[in-house]
Amino acid sequence: MTSSNGYDRPPYHDESLQPSASPRTISPLHSTSGQEKTHDASKYDASAEAYFRKLNLRDWYWDFIAAIFSIACVIAVIVIVRKYQGKSLSSWHFYHNITLNTLVALLSTLSRTALIVPVASCISQLKWIHLVSSLRPLHEYQILDEASRGPWGSLTLIFTLHFKTKLATWDALITIVSLTMGPPSQQLLSYPSRETMDPKMQGAILNGLYNLSAPIPVQCQTGNCQWEDFTTVAVTSECRNVTSSNRINCEFSRGSKRCNYTTPSDFFISSYSSTSSGDTRSTEFNSTTNPPQMTSHLGELLNSTLSEFAAAKMSALFSEERPDITECSMCWVARLVQNTTFSNGTFHPGIATDYELIGVVNTFNSNHWVTFNVSNESETFPGNKSFSVLPTDNTKLMEFLNMVFSSSKADLFGLVLNNVTDFTQTMESMSDSITYALGQSPTGMKLAGEAITFKQYVYVAMGIAFLVATLLQSWRKGVVAWKGSAIIPLVTEMEGWHSGEWRAGSAREANKMARGMTVVLENEEDVVQISKRV
Repeated sequence: MTSSNGYDRPPYHDESLQPSASPRTISPLHSTSGQEKTHDASKYDASAEAYFRKLNLRDWYWDFIAAIFSIACVIAVIVIVRKYQGKSLSSWHFYHNITLNTLVALLSTLSRTALIVPVASCISQLKWIHLVSSLRPLHEYQILDEASRGPWGSLTLIFTLHFKTKLATWDALITIVSLTMGPPSQQLLSYPSRETMDPKMQGAILNGLYNLSAPIPVQCQTGNCQWEDFTTVAVTSECRNVTSSNRINCEFSRGSKRCNYTTPSDFFISSYSSTSSGDTRSTEFNSTTNPPQMTSHLGELLNSTLSEFAAAKMSALFSEERPDITECSMCWVARLVQNTTFSNGTFHPGIATDYELIGVVNTFNSNHWVTFNVSNESETFPGNKSFSVLPTDNTKLMEFLNMVFSSSKADLFGLVLNNVTDFTQTMESMSDSITYALGQSPTGMKLAGEAITFKQYVYVAMGIAFLVATLLQSWRKGVVAWKGSAIIPLVTEMEGWHSGEWRAGSAREANKMARGMTVVLENEEDVVQISKRV
């Protein structure tokens, strides 16, 4: 009997509802104008079997291309990460200003996407191998087919087949695990330690005095790190110009001029200028300090001030203009630091909020720690509100600051201060430098941060291994590389059923019917594989 499309089909009669003893195999690809074609099983000889067992790599061309591309992307990520390990990201330059993080994320995404191509093909091919291996329910074919199309089908395969087909199950696991990787560039938390250095407070003060960049004791090997909010004892400064508010007292005698200046904070600064026999002498710069309270005796309250000084830059010789006078102070404060980050090779110290410190009455002895408490008015200060400094460190710091700021142009520090154009900026630089030096002292605490690093994917190598394993399994079972082709079921025949038997009106009805059908995928001559009823 010939079907309407010209393909041969078995004659339809009631007895054919039961499988015949020797079912015939009809190939629609080789039917001729309604003539019935009889196939003898003996024609399936060694030559046909040799063909099916021949491994044709051309059928897997694009799968190999995708696998090689996936490996190339992973190698590129590893090379880039190793090359820039420990280097500043500011040295990174790429086309169209693409950042290093963006490039690594792009390569990782391409690698993961390319890997899915051979994995899906392997699962598609394994559904044919599954039918060849032994008698199988037909609905298992549908399960394997859905597994090749996405993670939900892969999850269904794992819980339904229960490792009946191990290669397909592992491929399904790879598909699911690839989703859990999240962004291709993973952020892994680590806790790098800081190196500690011997405290050199004088060097820190001079570093700020010369307006050099403050040494920031930060380590971030990945170039991208972040720290939680923290509190610390710090040094802050404040300056104000008092040129117009100081009191002046000048005396003139025989070609000389001597002036005394008293600032609003009662700093006393003097200047002198004279001309004799063509020799001119004058005071160009002078600064003075008010020595703060150095020690805390029993029952006394220690002030948090470290140094107070006034600096005057004199006008031209015998000029009536007032000298430029600035008052500055440095003191201990409690500091809350928020949003400290290290981004793309650049350190961002975050937002610092300072709180006033009030000295605590020393009820023990003069050698006890110098202790300060956060002012009661600062109710929003989080964490510990008590800070202590060794009395020796406190005293030596005060002494050195007073030596620096009690100077004139005749000494080294005076020469530097005379060239200062912005005392506010210079004092801030010194305060920051001292604060950073305190963090490196033996009593300082290391602050652990969170570093962003990169993770290579083990599943890439596993996916390639499963591709090779699927190829070998296809060769062993003699299954043609049909993979996920949707056309194959339309141009092949299911032998042992009449068309009316396996007609279904819905996908649910088809699934129900498939549960009662058992098939085996067999090889026939003319290079055809069919599903046969058993």
